[in-house]
Amino acid sequence: PVLAATLTGCGDDAPDEALAVTSCESIVKDKLRDPSSAEFSDQSATGSGNEWTSTGTVRARNGFGGMVVMSYECDVTFDGDEFTGSADITAE
Repeated sequence: PVLAATLTGCGDDAPDEALAVTSCESIVKDKLRDPSSAEFSDQSATGSGNEWTSTGTVRARNGFGGMVVMSYECDVTFDGDEFTGSADITAE
């Protein structure tokens, strides 16, 4: 599934690495069983203009209550104050 969301407080600034990382965190959290338990690390983003890819690691609670570590790759596209994207999450 592709997540579409509206950005708040970003004004007319061009998308950058920080915005791509933050947007992808939202996309990844949307796919987790317990989004509030998500702890992100090793994040980076590459791209330019409105097309970005972010990668990183997320540690989150699974359905059994245990914490699992997963890696993710997320593609995000910005269109004005909105973004759409998708993420692939892989258990490590």
